[in-house]
Amino acid sequence: MAEPHDVVSNIPTPPGVNPPGTSSLGQTSWGQTTLVLPESGDLLSLENGIGGSLLVPHAQHWCNLPGTLIPKNVGTAITGHHRLYFLTYSISGTVSLASVPFAGLHCAG
Repeated sequence: MAEPHDVVSNIPTPPGVNPPGTSSLGQTSWGQTTLVLPESGDLLSLENGIGGSLLVPHAQHWCNLPGTLIPKNVGTAITGHHRLYFLTYSISGTVSLASVPFAGLHCAG
């Protein structure tokens, strides 16, 4: 059985995220990155202003999720009951709760 540090080693940096040691993300919620680990074992990156990216097990690169699945104005995200729940923000400051099933998360294209 693999040691825990072997499972999470060599994870590529999600798109739009500055690698450690470079300039930091902004201090506001705009530019916030959330990493979510669904039950499927995939790794999901949600970045406000960019949208979502997916890293499936043993993949070398992240892929972009279709914009219709995860909007670009996404905020905090959590998992539960085989779904991804997340907050979206409007320009007027309105916050809404949305969700998508994990089974529906797939790469664009």
